[in-house]
Amino acid sequence: RYAMVADAGMVTHLAVEPPGGFEVSTAETVLATL
Repeated sequence: RYAMVADAGMVTHLAVEPPGGFEVSTAETVLATL
């Protein structure tokens, strides 16, 4: 699982979860990066 934020086609944030993880790709965490 991962979360990616892109701006104008350029990746500005990429968070990759470890197997079984669910922390860096939560909606709250992704919204905080915007």
